Amino acid sequence: MLECNKTVTVVRYTGEGYVCTPIHGVSWFEKLKVAVQEKGLAAVNTFTVRIPDAALPEGFMPRVGDVVLRGAAGEITGPADMGAYRHFTVKGVGDNRRESSRLKHVAVTGA
Repeated sequence: MLECNKTVTVVRYTGEGYVCTPIHGVSWFEKLKVAVQEKGLAAVNTFTVRIPDAALPEGFMPRVGDVVLRGAAGEITGPADMGAYRHFTVKGVGDNRRESSRLKHVAVTGA
């Protein structure tokens, strides 16, 4: 997979606090999408992070609702700490690690 040279941190709220899982060797893709609405145009950034199978920490899988930060984050104690990073909330997770796939990876998307 090309351009898998980024580091992200997946942040999950457990109900008691925030757990950070850094993942190295991923690709980060960002795109601006525009939609026509009643009041004019609406723009939103969409994100896709592809995590090669070899880079995925054992026993860990991103989930809908997690937050992905670009870069290696230190301790996260609340949403305000995430503002220092380019980030998005996970809206979808695609597991592309089936046997027939040549480029086994997990695709994480969000806005």
